[in-house]
Amino acid sequence: ISVNILGRDFILPISSIRRFSWENFGINYVMMVDPNTLKDAPFTYVATAKTRPAQEAVIYRELYQKFPGASIVRMKEVLENALTLLGKISGAIDVMAAITIISGVLVLAGAIAAGHKSRIYDAAVLKVVGATRWDILKAYVIEFILLGILTGAVAILLGSLAAYVVITRVMEMPWQLPFDIPLVTVSGSILVTLVFGMVSIWLAMSVRPTHILRNQ
Repeated sequence: ISVNILGRDFILPISSIRRFSWENFGINYVMMVDPNTLKDAPFTYVATAKTRPAQEAVIYRELYQKFPGASIVRMKEVLENALTLLGKISGAIDVMAAITIISGVLVLAGAIAAGHKSRIYDAAVLKVVGATRWDILKAYVIEFILLGILTGAVAILLGSLAAYVVITRVMEMPWQLPFDIPLVTVSGSILVTLVFGMVSIWLAMSVRPTHILRNQ
């Protein structure tokens, strides 16, 4: 591999490949080179230290006295800034998720409302042929449960696909689907569908069959 250091190209043979993790904030480098290869290049020493908050001032004073040219970077402040940024990103994602959920609920409510007239007519016909309110209710409940399962399955499929692309391609992290997310998604979809559906069912069964059939 060719590496350019301060305008000078170095040809470095690859002798081994290693894995490293940035999660512990320790000292890690993408490449490790034999010191003799870069002995004439300028360099700096880097070290990490962990201490208690009460001892920070003492350690800073001693380091500056012994090493006046040293630069000290407090990782605590870096981490706090990173956490603040992540919190803002998480908040933005939550807002987008809430907007998406609200939009989905409105679309689902619109789909149920679109078929409200046909349910009124179907309920009237079923009453005429002898169906009881309980029979009609069971039929519509089954319909809305199936609609909720279908809606939840589509949401899981699209959401999982988007999450897989973002996590594996953008963030370059391993992806796995928690088992509780599909269960909560489908259960919530069924619940929302039943809530809107029960309103439609109640309105459909409250209309007299004679009034509906007379106008057909």
